[in-house]
Amino acid sequence: MPLPPNRLGPDPRISSRRAARLYRLVRTLAESPRSRSQLVRQGRAGMRTFYRDLALLAGYDIFVRLSKGHYKLVTPLKDALRRLPFPPSGLSFGDVLALARGRGSAQSKLKAQLDELTG
Repeated sequence: MPLPPNRLGPDPRISSRRAARLYRLVRTLAESPRSRSQLVRQGRAGMRTFYRDLALLAGYDIFVRLSKGHYKLVTPLKDALRRLPFPPSGLSFGDVLALARGRGSAQSKLKAQLDELTG
């Protein structure tokens, strides 16, 4: 299950390796439907990990449908990428302060997280 929506920042359960695998899975499924064996092979993980990844995606409202033995991304790719959590980045406060400048939604999220941390 994902963390509550009001929590700011990355999901600590998402390692860099898992984030990369989820990203590849979402991008691959957006291109064309694929069989489970193709996806498991591409993800370089086991069957249980594949099903855990699908459950995690659903927890972030990224939906995948199985039809005629092939999985397909139902959520539009742009929306899926917006919802897919990014791994902890290892940025410093200085990095975040520099990135938080500006008026976009990403900058607003960073500013809110900084305000929460620095109170």
